[in-house]
Amino acid sequence: MNNVFLSEQRHQYLRSLFPELTSKQFQYLFYFSLGLTSEKISCLLGCSKKTVINQVNTIRSKLSLESTSDLRIVFLVRVITPSDYHF
Repeated sequence: MNNVFLSEQRHQYLRSLFPELTSKQFQYLFYFSLGLTSEKISCLLGCSKKTVINQVNTIRSKLSLESTSDLRIVFLVRVITPSDYHF
């Protein structure tokens, strides 16, 4: 992942916290969790705004969440919780 926000090592660690997601889905989740808009994410990832919205909804479903706002909470909880506590 070519990411100005993360080193490759940090990216790999964070990516490992979400084994149920594909690498591309993790990219959407990461940027969404930073609070970036769908428009900004679409520019960064070279896709349409609709693709971003669809991917965020797919991720929400994969993580069994009722709302997209819960995605940010889950992301933060997994990031701050030591990895040996993840289910």
